[in-house]
Amino acid sequence: VATHISGTVITNDKGDVTGFVGVFTDISERRKAEKEREKLLQVLQEKNDELQSVVYIASHDLKSPIINIAGFCGELGESCKELQALLESEPPGVFDIKQIKSLLNEDIPESLSFITGANDKIKKLLDGFLQVSRAGTASIYIEPLDIYILVASICEVMKFQIDSTETEITVDHLPKCLGDKMMINQVFSKIIANALKYLDPERKGRIHISGRIEDNTSVYCIEDNGIGIAHAHQPKIFELFHRLNPNDALGGEGIGLTIVSRILRRNEGRIWLESEPGKGSKFFVSLPSV
Repeated sequence: VATHISGTVITNDKGDVTGFVGVFTDISERRKAEKEREKLLQVLQEKNDELQSVVYIASHDLKSPIINIAGFCGELGESCKELQALLESEPPGVFDIKQIKSLLNEDIPESLSFITGANDKIKKLLDGFLQVSRAGTASIYIEPLDIYILVASICEVMKFQIDSTETEITVDHLPKCLGDKMMINQVFSKIIANALKYLDPERKGRIHISGRIEDNTSVYCIEDNGIGIAHAHQPKIFELFHRLNPNDALGGEGIGLTIVSRILRRNEGRIWLESEPGKGSKFFVSLPSV
């Protein structure tokens, strides 16, 4: 119970203290309301930051594929006009037939390929927005979780990837925590999957998962000996659609860690990392302990 105390000292004509009148006010509800207000302001700030990210992506990442679609639609239209003109010639000569084949086998398929690629890019970006949005609005059920069992089940599901990369995974005793089972499963699945994805081909892959209790909080560490993350990228690693190497075919769309970060915030947890290029990474996850 939070209490606010105020009072007045009572004195006589000589200035001697003869009494004290105090008022004890229960301010528990006010403190609770202040905490709720602070929490709402924090959520509002996070939503504002995410909105700015969405606006930036919509104005930059979506612009490129839209320009590609418009440009190659124009080229496709010109190729169709040229093809129509050649087909209408009476009779088409040998040179005309070569041009027709070139249009049908090279120019038109090339334009269609670029249009399809740009369309796929837009679809992936929109799907990414939807996944991140769902992570922030899905219903949540908090319960005690045995993270050791949860991690063991994830490793079983990923057995093919683990065996095919000959990765050694070791798991210490892990403290229990509080969280939504489906969401926290997604958190550890994405972090372990990233560790498997970015192994260093020059050495045998190793992933070590450990945990400890700190001030009523369960802290877990997923450590790998992969390629590591450059210091310049680390502050942005949890941003929407941020990719370490945009040209890397294995890199995905850069939404996995954004979803992880959002899930953990909703479960009153957080995530941070320590990493050295060429040495590996440590991802730390904290959640309320049981």
